[in-house]
Amino acid sequence: MMGYGRNESETTVLKLETRNNISRDDGGDGYSMLYISTDNVKKSNEAAKLVIKELGGNIIMEPVLVPTINVKMTGFSDPDSWRMIMVDNKDYQRGTL
Repeated sequence: MMGYGRNESETTVLKLETRNNISRDDGGDGYSMLYISTDNVKKSNEAAKLVIKELGGNIIMEPVLVPTINVKMTGFSDPDSWRMIMVDNKDYQRGTL
């Protein structure tokens, strides 16, 4: 597990686990995507492109200001098609999502 703080009930914890004897996870149990805040959406997109070049995956959204919610974001998927969305810190802290 990865997280900050001393009390799991009061802070965010991200749990990454390995499932043995499973050839592919179908993404069940309600997982849609992971949102990550970043100080610079454009630079984060450039970093994601470098990682994708080495490990695989796809850019699913170039850096954009989504006008309906006024949020800057970019997105990518990993080689298993799990989606991550990187959101500008200031927009994320506004609580628009």
